[in-house]
Amino acid sequence: MTNCEVFRHNQPDDTQRRISRSDVLQYLGQLWRLSSISRYISVRFVKFALVGASGTIINLCAFLSFARLFGLRDWRISALAALLANLTNYVFNNAWTFEDRGHGDWFRLRGYASYLGCSLVGLSASTLTFAGLAGAYHMHTVQAAKESYIPALGFQFVAILVGTVFNYELNRRFTWRNKDGRESKLADFQQPLAK
Repeated sequence: MTNCEVFRHNQPDDTQRRISRSDVLQYLGQLWRLSSISRYISVRFVKFALVGASGTIINLCAFLSFARLFGLRDWRISALAALLANLTNYVFNNAWTFEDRGHGDWFRLRGYASYLGCSLVGLSASTLTFAGLAGAYHMHTVQAAKESYIPALGFQFVAILVGTVFNYELNRRFTWRNKDGRESKLADFQQPLAK
C-alpha cells in the first residue's frame, strides 16, 4: 500500500476518492466537539481565532512594511497596520466564521461599518497596549531607527492578543448577531468547521 492509498477510501461502488479539504475540516470539527475543552471554547471562536491568526500575520507584515517605509515605530504605524488587518479579517470572518449570519450584496459595506465600529474598541485597546509597552520600554521614534524591530513587533503581537478578546465578543453580539435577535451559545458550540 502506497502513501497515496492511505488517504483514499472505498466508495460503495468500489471507486477510489481522495479525501477533500472539507472532509478533513469536518473530521477536525467532530474531534473538537468530542474534546473536553469544547465545552468552554466554541467552534465559532476557534474559527475567529484562525482568521485572527491570518490577520496577525497581515498586521505584523504591514507593521514592518510601514515602519520601514515611513521610518517610524510608534502608535500611528500600529494603528495603520491594525486597520489593514481589520479589513481582511472582516472579509474572512464574513465568508467563513459567521457564514450563517454573513452579509451579502450592499450589506457587506454596512456590515463592515458595524464591524469597524465594534473593532474600534479592540483597535483602541491594542493601540493603547502598544503605546503603553513602547513607553515602558522607552522606545522613541528617533532612537527606534537605530534599534531592532524585534521589541516593536513583540509589543504589536501582545497588543493584537488584547484586541482579539474585545473584537470577538462585540462583533459576535452586534455585527453578526442572530437574525432573530437572540444569542444562542449552543449554536456557536455546535457549528461545523466546514460545510
